[in-house]
Amino acid sequence: MVWIIFDLLNNPAKAFAQRRQLEAQHFDGATRVSADALSKATGLKPGDTLSRDTLNAARRGIVEAYAKAVPGKSIGITGKLRAKRDSTAVLTWIIHEPQ
Repeated sequence: MVWIIFDLLNNPAKAFAQRRQLEAQHFDGATRVSADALSKATGLKPGDTLSRDTLNAARRGIVEAYAKAVPGKSIGITGKLRAKRDSTAVLTWIIHEPQ
């Protein structure tokens, strides 16, 4: 098992050298928007192929969901990708909500 922690704006190409399919996604630190709403906002579903583009689009979806829930406040988002031997991955979004 390999953990890859990345900044979605400057993620390393090596992290995505091997395409992985999403097994599951989780949201740490999210209290103002439900996990179900965030999951829908990302547009990602189990089995989807992860790439820089799909992850950046998912990040934008999370930002948009928070913009509606907490107008005028910005959030910080990082991601943690647990790469598994079977070419799947578990994605954990780490959300830093505004005070």
